[in-house]
Amino acid sequence: MFKTNFSHTASQLFILLAVFFGFSLFQNQKAYSAEEDFGAPSPPRAETEKTAMELFWGEPAMDTLYLGMWSYHFVDDDDEYQTTHNLIGLAFKGFFFGTFENSRDDRAWSGGVQRDVYRTTWGPISMEAGYRAGILYGYEKMEIGNSGLFPLIQLYSDIRYKNVGMQFAWGGSALTAGFLIRF
Repeated sequence: MFKTNFSHTASQLFILLAVFFGFSLFQNQKAYSAEEDFGAPSPPRAETEKTAMELFWGEPAMDTLYLGMWSYHFVDDDDEYQTTHNLIGLAFKGFFFGTFENSRDDRAWSGGVQRDVYRTTWGPISMEAGYRAGILYGYEKMEIGNSGLFPLIQLYSDIRYKNVGMQFAWGGSALTAGFLIRF
């Protein structure tokens, strides 16, 4: 039994996931050609073309150290909420682990998979976008039953200069930002 109302933030999350997935799906598609022969057998799929599921699944996130985190809450925000969270986290071989002080100043722990769905580079500047899916521990108001656990789905975008940068993420009712070091 959930102890809070997720209907509004859940619908926002699904809309954002659909837009994010749609962008990734159509980015690599070929334009329609009127000269295409639809009766001819299809050539083998090129190495660079990916199916919708392959695009959605993405690539394991790059190995990264996350330090510090600040947040802005869209709903249920009050003067008692902390906006500085003292995060220390690690993404390693497509998995993430981290601990931080949540908005109520309680220690929280998280872990799960982290996947990059989009990557690009402009000289020394790089950007990745993707998602995390896992479990959070440390949010009593949102736990499932009395387990202390809460499912985590978060979308993120990293932007960096060489190996140092910022991550911006959205999960549920909060936007977060923090520093990162790629190794």
